[in-house]
Amino acid sequence: MLILLALVVAVALLSGVLATRLLGGGSDDTPDPAPTETTDETTDEGADGSAGEDEDAATGGSDDPSEDANGGQGPEGDTAPEGDGSDEGPEPEESGPPRNSPERDTDAPFPPEGPTGFARTVDLQYRFSMAMPGGWEQTGTAGRNSGAIYSHPSGPPPAVQVDFTTSPGSDAEQAWLELEPSVRDASTDYERVRIDSVEWRDYPTVSDWEFERTMAGTRVRVLNRGFRVDDGRGYAVMVTCVAEEWDGNDCRTLRDTAFRTFEPLG
Repeated sequence: MLILLALVVAVALLSGVLATRLLGGGSDDTPDPAPTETTDETTDEGADGSAGEDEDAATGGSDDPSEDANGGQGPEGDTAPEGDGSDEGPEPEESGPPRNSPERDTDAPFPPEGPTGFARTVDLQYRFSMAMPGGWEQTGTAGRNSGAIYSHPSGPPPAVQVDFTTSPGSDAEQAWLELEPSVRDASTDYERVRIDSVEWRDYPTVSDWEFERTMAGTRVRVLNRGFRVDDGRGYAVMVTCVAEEWDGNDCRTLRDTAFRTFEPLG
């Protein structure tokens, strides 16, 4: 149990660093806390309430990699590029629909539906909605309150982290490359798989950072997608799974569902 708790703390701290660097936000960019709502789309425990195992999370807001959501072992997700962190966005609404319609894939239903056993989570603080495995809840906060970590209550992996900033940078791939040395130094047995710019939803800059490392004795693989939606919204969605389960159905479903159903809120 102590190992699981240490893993949760580690993941939360490490992600915080990524979000601050890549998304350009820090604690000053983060809106005031607001409730997180989960709407059940199904009652089945399908693709795993506890085994939908992929953590694509964004990074949080700490300048010290040892304070990331990954317990000082390096970031675990994709974040948008870093801005100057000087602009503050509007306060999130406490209830009701977002001020603007969420962005979405034009060929997907609105809102996109998750697989059987998944439920839609709406996070007003970090301005997003996403389908996650039934039974998951927020189990940590990234960095300096820059994002939220979701997993089964028993603890990650798998896990999904989402970070948000109101001052995103203009080059997500460059931001990851600049952050990588800090993550490598703060991680155990860090190994890069890839850092690539990718095309996704016509967003102006998107980059995938995939890597492996050892956390609390467990080898994990991380996919962190950082992206800029517009001048006032940048996100990182980070999915973490046990490395040997990365290509398994549960982790693949978690990963695919996270990116398919993610919706930024205005």
